[in-house]
Amino acid sequence: MEGQPEGPAGLLDPAAPTTVTIPGDSRQRMFHVPGLVLAAAVAAMYLFLEISFALPGAAAAAGGHAVADVHASNRQAFAAAFAWTMMGAMCLAALAAAEPWSAISAPLRPASRLLPTAAVVFCLAELPTVVLSAVQHWTLDRLPGAGSYLGGAAQTPVLGSVTESIAAGFSEEVVVLAGPVLLLRAVWRRPLGPVGRGCLITVLAALRLSYHVEYGLGVLPLLPWAIACALIYERSRALIPLMIAHAVYDVVVTMANRVDSYTQETLILAVACAVVAVYALLSLRQARTADSLLLPRG
Repeated sequence: MEGQPEGPAGLLDPAAPTTVTIPGDSRQRMFHVPGLVLAAAVAAMYLFLEISFALPGAAAAAGGHAVADVHASNRQAFAAAFAWTMMGAMCLAALAAAEPWSAISAPLRPASRLLPTAAVVFCLAELPTVVLSAVQHWTLDRLPGAGSYLGGAAQTPVLGSVTESIAAGFSEEVVVLAGPVLLLRAVWRRPLGPVGRGCLITVLAALRLSYHVEYGLGVLPLLPWAIACALIYERSRALIPLMIAHAVYDVVVTMANRVDSYTQETLILAVACAVVAVYALLSLRQARTADSLLLPRG
């Protein structure tokens, strides 16, 4: 963790630590185990609640009775967003008490790299899901009755939806990425081999998809996103860019879902993704290094 040599100034090259060890600082030695235990407990509660809320929709979609028009009020959305944000903040605070911040999130130096890095992460993780979702929708439209196996999240007013999107972007990355990775590194202090890395990525992806099962068949396009997020974090600790990319994706999808025409919805998504992709490409060109997209292997 400490004393790591800095790599080239690529956008996703923060020189992530290879292992998590018990910190030398006396305060962190004191809170190392309690902090990790508390983080694990909060994460477990978060996942339990999320999965519990998702199971009814998953059961309906599995039986071919998915309900597309489920509505929630702003008040319900605000309450959910507050709960997820508080649990995410508690988990992050517990992790920060147990480990140095450099083990949780790679610092972006300079700070101006934050948005470009988030744009690159968006293209790597979120963009494939947009494309696969469009392909899936086009395919299911041509299969009689297939749409009844495609669930969705509850529709809320704009302000509530945006609030939930931001809360999800913050809390989910802490609970399903930072927490599990640090807990594993604390227990297994040796470097992970290819098999170990593969198992870790599989577990992280499964955790993320576990509370999206309410989408029914719609969960399938999320698989590349779940794997990409796990790979990016495991290799770069780009926690904050992952949060931003996730929140932006959720907000864009929320806005696009409000139009009646699927053609218009696809156009909105395409334009938004194109804007982010162009910004990411321009940022990489400005970086002037072939290493900008390389994630350092820990």
